[in-house]
Amino acid sequence: MRAGAELPINSMASLVVGDPSNPGSPHSLSAWDAFRLGLRSLRKAGFRAITTDIWWGLVEAENGVFTWDYYDRMAKIIREEGMRWIPILSFHSLGGNIGDTHQIPLPSHVWDERQYSGNLKSEDLRFKSQQGNESWEYISFWVTENVLPKYRRFMHAFQNHYQADSGLIDEINISLGPSGELRFPSYNSHDIGSGYPSGGSLQAYSLKAVSAFQDFARAKYGTLEAVSAAWEFPLRSWQEIYPPYPQELESHFFPRDQHHSRYGRDFFDFYHGTLKQHAALLLGEAAREFNEPNSPFSGIPLGVKFPGIHWRAGSDRRAELSAGMIPVEPETWHDMNQGLGYGSLLDGFKAVGGLPGMPPVIVHFTALELADGHDGNPDSRAATLAIAVGSEAQRKGLHLRGENALGSTLSDSKAWKQMADALKTGGYKGLTLLRFEHLLNDPGVLAEAEALIASHRKNGNPSPLLDSCASLLEQYVP
Repeated sequence: MRAGAELPINSMASLVVGDPSNPGSPHSLSAWDAFRLGLRSLRKAGFRAITTDIWWGLVEAENGVFTWDYYDRMAKIIREEGMRWIPILSFHSLGGNIGDTHQIPLPSHVWDERQYSGNLKSEDLRFKSQQGNESWEYISFWVTENVLPKYRRFMHAFQNHYQADSGLIDEINISLGPSGELRFPSYNSHDIGSGYPSGGSLQAYSLKAVSAFQDFARAKYGTLEAVSAAWEFPLRSWQEIYPPYPQELESHFFPRDQHHSRYGRDFFDFYHGTLKQHAALLLGEAAREFNEPNSPFSGIPLGVKFPGIHWRAGSDRRAELSAGMIPVEPETWHDMNQGLGYGSLLDGFKAVGGLPGMPPVIVHFTALELADGHDGNPDSRAATLAIAVGSEAQRKGLHLRGENALGSTLSDSKAWKQMADALKTGGYKGLTLLRFEHLLNDPGVLAEAEALIASHRKNGNPSPLLDSCASLLEQYVP
């Protein structure tokens, strides 16, 4: 990575190029030609790298059998067109989210509980929501430790196959949840009415999650009597410890601010802590696989992504709570000097990046292009949240980059001003633009991107931390 004045401006590729199941079809061949020409245009405009999803369901459809032909073609074209590559190890399925135009489910074998240690049941592998629905987009965080060998095997296969391309790769991004983002699937399509701009749906109702909450209470308080005293209601057995009753969430729990009670705070500490523990386990496994001294990918930074869940940030913060992004900490929720409650999450990323021999973890935060009050919603605090997260990341010495949340917003000049302002003053050290086709199908959008890139080349780096961070990354990235 080049140190100095330039900020890395990258683009996300299309979710799928052509038809992976029929790569020789006229449609696929035409799509690959368009991909090549698009990369050429992006490179000419000054883009550095292209991010591509490495779909688990596409590569390892059969247990233990890895098929890389599709990505071999992709890597070859990226190399030939002089771009850098940021692969996303996509441990989530494709389909059901905003902008998803294809369907690639997780491999069927990942749902076979017999291959995991720990006497798991099939339903333990899936999130279960307050509505009683199961999510099939990402394996439940409550079994991450059981599934680690399977995640590690996929990482090892990827590294082994592409070790000759290590010099092409700028970053290895690890999918930590739905849409590749670290969050619970709290606003996904498996639940009715849980999407934007609702408060979302809690995902802690599987038997595995309930048992884990009971273990959390036992570890914190020691005795059932101590739990009863702290929560101020009688408990006759550990089995009576349960997440907030779904039928009471809208009638009692949130309307009566019971999430601010000791019980409510403990539940959300558990919920948020599960999210952080999942990230630590999976990133730790990635660090061991990719950063061992003799590893072909040693020194290439790991990347992670978390979403800007902005639409209730100006009111009850429920959407962020349901997604597990923040604990119940009113004392930090409204304090810009404490990241509006995001300090805990960022501490987790800092801990992984601080491991011996590890390059800094590159953290990507979405919704950088949205203003407060987005979509006429007075509770939206998209820009305020972006500033708070950027400032907190700066205080913690994290390498933070931004993304836009929606490709459709790139046609709005105000969105470009929001992103430019964040890059100047918000602690952001790079930008990834979503998505390939949005940039290339509108000449005005590509011109905006080219102007943004040129402004940073001309004016130098306005962020005081970029030069020191770029110098640090220079030690690790070819």
